[in-house]
Amino acid sequence: MKNASVTNPGVPRPAGSESASGNQSKVDGHGPSASVSSLARNTFESLVDLVGAQIRLARTELAIDARKTLTKAAGISLFLPMVLVGYIVLCLALAALLAKVMSPAAALAIVGGSQVLLGLGGTLLMVQRLRHLEAMDRTKETVDESVHQVGAALSSPSPTAHH
Repeated sequence: MKNASVTNPGVPRPAGSESASGNQSKVDGHGPSASVSSLARNTFESLVDLVGAQIRLARTELAIDARKTLTKAAGISLFLPMVLVGYIVLCLALAALLAKVMSPAAALAIVGGSQVLLGLGGTLLMVQRLRHLEAMDRTKETVDESVHQVGAALSSPSPTAHH
């Protein structure tokens, strides 16, 4: 009784699998092997339920993450045109200021070239951050923990090994 309740507290023990003294007893002529197979079946069914629940969690988490991303993208798209227009006006003003000390073509080339370099740098930075993005963190942690627990349960001695 000690091992069955400690290793899998959420899995009900088969009826009559242990006597009051803690030893295996024969139930309906099936003996200890029927109890072990019943325990294995219950464990497998619980594992299937766990995996199914984790898949449902992953779907839910993915839908929530997608909704958050779309909401943020909508906010960006609302204000981006204003930022772009203001940015263009500032670049033109900088080019006009530089045109007082050099030719207008050189001023536009310097402002345009610096904008290209800044844009490339920013794009590379964002791509690097995107590569390190961790999606579905909670689901990964839960699956890893479940795999660890199942591995520990499978590697621990079976309840019938101790008399």
